[in-house]
Amino acid sequence: MSVWHVFSGLVVSAATVGAIAPAAFSQITVAPAPSVLAQASTDGQPTDTSDLAIDSLTDDQVAQLEAIFDTYQPQIDAATARYLASLEAINALLVPSTDELALTNAHNDVVAADQALNELIFQRNLALRSVLTLDQRQVINDYVRAYLGRAAPPPVAVTFPDTLVGLDADAAIANLQADGWGVAFTTPSQVGLNRGSEKLDVYINRSGEISGAQLF
Repeated sequence: MSVWHVFSGLVVSAATVGAIAPAAFSQITVAPAPSVLAQASTDGQPTDTSDLAIDSLTDDQVAQLEAIFDTYQPQIDAATARYLASLEAINALLVPSTDELALTNAHNDVVAADQALNELIFQRNLALRSVLTLDQRQVINDYVRAYLGRAAPPPVAVTFPDTLVGLDADAAIANLQADGWGVAFTTPSQVGLNRGSEKLDVYINRSGEISGAQLF
């Protein structure tokens, strides 16, 4: 939750109070907003290994992930409490008699508490991500995006011949030949093919996989 959304909502409450007749100021109190203050910025973030929902974790990965949760969760809980307490404090100050300096200081406390909480959550997610393989990391990427309020980028369209990259070279070239491509030349690291006026160079790495392809 952005501190600016919370703060702007509280300012609106103060403005409403200020519109009431001055004679009634001494009788006015601003009630806290439980629905706002009860919601921590950690909503929707993982709190234990089961939240990651990754079936392919090894025992060693599980042990490392659990250690990270055990290290960070108490810190995150404490930072969350400080953040909510700072919101309660500024909410209590939003009465007509409070001077601007007191509100400024209270707002600075909210911003600092929010930043400290955000940093802990981000560092915890990075630590979790470092334990995972490349294929497993998407779940952490999604958690970070969700926390930042960002949508996943659209998938990048891969077109021929880039679709060949990463394939077993022998199998891919056999499929190309079945599709009408003829082999013009071969070297240990490159195969040239042609089909009519089209030419295709395929580059092969030491593992026998296609590392690049260029169509002419």
